[in-house]
Amino acid sequence: LARHELYVANFYLGRDRPLAAVGRLRVLLDVYEGSGIEPEALLLLGRVYLHMREVSDARRAFEELIERFPDSGYAEQAREFLRRFEA
Repeated sequence: LARHELYVANFYLGRDRPLAAVGRLRVLLDVYEGSGIEPEALLLLGRVYLHMREVSDARRAFEELIERFPDSGYAEQAREFLRRFEA
């Protein structure tokens, strides 16, 4: 079910409905904790917030990803986004 929430979030994002995507990602992160796809969901959440020009929310999502899943490949991508903020 968590994977389905991620799919639906991507669907909404593809339809230029970022708020709906954020809602689905928040449900995924709140309801399906421990599903194993949290790193991917947090990265997507940060990217959606960037799309919405909500930089502080994006930063929080990327920082949470790095803190909770530091060895994830998604964490490295989050670090790259954060480096861009600092440049």
